Amino acid sequence: MRSALHWGAFMGHKEIMDLLLQQCSPLPSLLPTNSDKHSSVYDEAASMGFDYIATQIQNAAGRPQNIPARFGGAGESRAPRAPTQQGGWAQGKELEENIDSTRCDFERVNIASLTAEGFVARMGKQLPYVIVGAVPPNHSVWKMWNASNFASNWIMDQKVAVGRIPYSRQYGVYERKMSVKKYIQYSINGSHGPRPPVYLFEELSGQHTMRPFGNAGLHLPPWVHNMTQTSFQFFLGPPGSGSHMHFHRDALNVLVYGRKRWFLTHPNNTACSRKHPLEWFKSKDGYAAQKQQGRVFECVQQPGEAMVVPLGWGHAALNIETSIGAAFEIQLEDPSRAAGRPGLSSEEWSGLNFYVLHYPT
Repeated sequence: MRSALHWGAFMGHKEIMDLLLQQCSPLPSLLPTNSDKHSSVYDEAASMGFDYIATQIQNAAGRPQNIPARFGGAGESRAPRAPTQQGGWAQGKELEENIDSTRCDFERVNIASLTAEGFVARMGKQLPYVIVGAVPPNHSVWKMWNASNFASNWIMDQKVAVGRIPYSRQYGVYERKMSVKKYIQYSINGSHGPRPPVYLFEELSGQHTMRPFGNAGLHLPPWVHNMTQTSFQFFLGPPGSGSHMHFHRDALNVLVYGRKRWFLTHPNNTACSRKHPLEWFKSKDGYAAQKQQGRVFECVQQPGEAMVVPLGWGHAALNIETSIGAAFEIQLEDPSRAAGRPGLSSEEWSGLNFYVLHYPT
C-alpha cells in the first residue's frame, strides 16, 4: 500500500519528507526487504534520483543502504557514434558551442529483450529510458531517409512549419511555413541559415497525404500495444537546433540518423519555457545552474534508438548532429492498469493527461 511517504519520496518533496520522517523515525520498514511486492519508500526516492531524501530515509530507518543507480541506469555510459550513421546529411554551419556528450543517466534497454508487455509495464513506472535497436537494421526507413534518397522524395515540395522551437507560433516566437526543400537548402546544406538554428517539427496526424510518408516511412512500432497513438510528428534539424523545455503525455521519440542530447527534469521540477534550447544551454540560469542543483538528468540518443519520455517529465533536446526521425505521443488505453501508477483511477489519469496537454502558453 502506498502512503504519503511513498508519494513524497517519489515526487521529491524535501520539506514534506523531513516533516514526515521526523514523526516516523526510526522505521526500518522504510527500506526494501526481500518480501516486498511493491517499491519501498527508500526505492521511490533513490530510483528517481533524489539522493538527499534517500539519505534522510536511511537515517530515519537507522541503517545505511547502498543507493541504487538512478532510473535503473549505469550513470556515465559511453556510446560513441559510427560515422556511417549520419546518413550522408550535411552537418550545417559549425557551432561555436560544444554541445557534444556521450553521457546517459538512464537505463538503455535492447529491443531484443523488450516485450510488448514489458513496454507497458515500464511506462507504468514513469521512468525515462532508451530503447536500443528500436529501428531494425533492415527497416526501409534507413534507405528512404538518408540524404540522397530523401532529396528525391515527393515530400520535398510540401510546406511545413519551421521555427526556433516546436510549435513556435503557439509560444509567440519565430515560425514560418516553407518547403522542406528550401529548409534543407538554407539550414542544413547552406551556411546562411538563422542563428540559433531553426527546427523543422511538423505535426502530421491530420495530414493523411503525408503521414507517415508512405508504407516505407516510420510507423509506430508494432510492440507498442494497448496504447492509443495521439500524434505523429516528423522532425529534421541541423546541429544546435532542437526543442525547448516542455512536457506532455507519454511519448516515444525515434531517431533514425544523427545524435540528440536530451535534458530531462522530474515532474516535480517540470516547467515550460519559450527559450531556444541552445540559448537555455548557454544561459546562467539554464543547464549549468540546474545541473548543479541536481534538477537535470541527461542522455545522448544514438541513431536507431528511441527515447521514452513518460507523462509529465520535462524535457528539452539539442541536436548534436543533423537529426531526422519521428515522435509519437501515446496514451495507455487503460491507465489504471499500469504497474507503478497505483492510487489513481483511469478517470484521474485522463484528467491529468488533459491538464498536461492544455498547459497554458
